[in-house]
Amino acid sequence: MMNFWFQDRRIAIPIIFAITMGILFGHLLGNILLSDESVNVIGKTPTKGIYLLQSQAFPEEATALYAQAKMREEGFETIVVKEFNHYYLYHAVSTDPNQFHTIINNFEEKGISYQVKEKMLHRYIEPMKNDPDLIQDVQFYLTTIDYYIQLLDGETVNFSEEYVKNLSKTNIDIFHQLYLLHTIHHSPLSDYYELIVYKTIAEVLM
Repeated sequence: MMNFWFQDRRIAIPIIFAITMGILFGHLLGNILLSDESVNVIGKTPTKGIYLLQSQAFPEEATALYAQAKMREEGFETIVVKEFNHYYLYHAVSTDPNQFHTIINNFEEKGISYQVKEKMLHRYIEPMKNDPDLIQDVQFYLTTIDYYIQLLDGETVNFSEEYVKNLSKTNIDIFHQLYLLHTIHHSPLSDYYELIVYKTIAEVLM
């Protein structure tokens, strides 16, 4: 039953995404332009880190994807994320590592090795700050990370007008995923989509 649920979640997410994004994106733009309640965090450097529960890492994608399939067969939500030259298997993300307690207990019962990694995502933007042509990109990604951390903390996010104005062809996918996470927060899909948003951010910045 657990395996079926995870498979069903992965099938449901792209369907939900396709149906909702066209409707919600239009509403979002209208609400931002008409609302004066949005909090402007453009240029703010997030100071809070995130934690990731990792089991395995591989130099080759095919091997990582095979390991992902085996972990999912065991009933563990798993995604593969490319960071620099390696592929990592992650199972949960949070601003509080104590949230991993249940999964870690299941890992230990099955003899699965794991580690909890802390990451300060804004540090991966540092090299971009030296390029004057990337000022808007730096602002966009800093704000994206700040919104992401707020969502991981269970807070409500108000996307600012200035943030939306910085959307482009290269970053709109991240915004779509972040906004979808915002709309499905506290639903059964949110844990999985928190990982998906991390994957997208990481593979752009690393």
